[in-house]
Amino acid sequence: MKYSVWLVLLIGIHVLPSYATGKKKVASTNVSSVPKTNTPAPTANPLFFTPTAAVGTVTSDVTQPEYAPLIPSGNEFYEILGLPFGNSKVQELINGLSKSYQQNAIESNIVYTCYEKGFAFVVNSKNYVEQVHFFSNKYFLGSAIMQYPYALPQDISFEDTREQIENKLGKPVMVSTPVFSSSLNANYQIDFENYTMIITYQTPNADDYAAKMEDIVLMKNDKDSSAVKSGTTGNTTPKEKTVDSEYLLYTFIGKINTDRNMSEYMSHMFPNYTLHNYSDCYEMSNADKGVSFTFGKNNALKSIRLFNNRLFLGEAFKQYEEQLPEQLSFNLTRGEIELKLGSPIEVSGTTNELTCVYKSKYPDLQLSITYNTHNIDDLSATINDIVVMHTK
Repeated sequence: MKYSVWLVLLIGIHVLPSYATGKKKVASTNVSSVPKTNTPAPTANPLFFTPTAAVGTVTSDVTQPEYAPLIPSGNEFYEILGLPFGNSKVQELINGLSKSYQQNAIESNIVYTCYEKGFAFVVNSKNYVEQVHFFSNKYFLGSAIMQYPYALPQDISFEDTREQIENKLGKPVMVSTPVFSSSLNANYQIDFENYTMIITYQTPNADDYAAKMEDIVLMKNDKDSSAVKSGTTGNTTPKEKTVDSEYLLYTFIGKINTDRNMSEYMSHMFPNYTLHNYSDCYEMSNADKGVSFTFGKNNALKSIRLFNNRLFLGEAFKQYEEQLPEQLSFNLTRGEIELKLGSPIEVSGTTNELTCVYKSKYPDLQLSITYNTHNIDDLSATINDIVVMHTK
């Protein structure tokens, strides 16, 4: 299935379902029940609750500042993204919306959810606010969540259709129909200080402009992101950029597709793509860029395949032009590669190709290299493709 140029792989192929699998819930934190004493409130980081990497509810035994209830106008949420969780602006907004959140540890992040008001925010392992979520009557982390009742960012509404939303936001730069979902995801670049808005619509049809929203994820791009340039207007197309380190490819493996570095890389490598669905995974490939990503059911990246001008899955893949892992080159022979990587730990073959698996510099990752030979003793063979993956 081919997608047009603007139907690009969404940087967060529905981040929400990935939270719902095999995660341990933590007891609700009710800040209104925090015991108070006569001890003066601290002047720094006045937290009602403190996110930590460990699973558990944290309370405080000191007097906490009282924040007045508020009704946000929508654009306040841009201001808290990227700020430390203890920042007073963050605390005023979060605690003005609700005094009670359910706390869940998801990977290295902490997700705080207010089910009564359809709102959640994600704090990363460095204790910064990374994402804000707004919901429209659905299930989140296994529980029913109400619709967010206040004004949404960018003056959009849950009553708006996709057509009405795109009249306000412009066309999305990335669109995807998740393989194991009946929804459609669209990624919009917001010129309000380099932000990305991911909207999930109640349809799997990329041509359905009457669909309404299920939920919204708001996140801030990295400061050096080329996806949006400050001061521009309307939609912007991600700028061409090269991957300057093999480290990025290695760190992508196992990550959910909302990872910021992977999102930037994929917006560059997938201006259009072909989708292949399988029983336990799906594969996004771009023959012109010579690259293919395979994701599991949980939207975590299982492997990356880098091509050297070859046929694969019925498509003619061009040569991958970015930096290869382990400082390899498509010009190297098998003999030269094994001087760098050592002998393979596993060898298999077909009538046309030979596949060798090598250790990488990272103990939990390995490289599977397919050569253009079927002869196990042929050290002059060159590379057909390279797969970066977890060790077996």
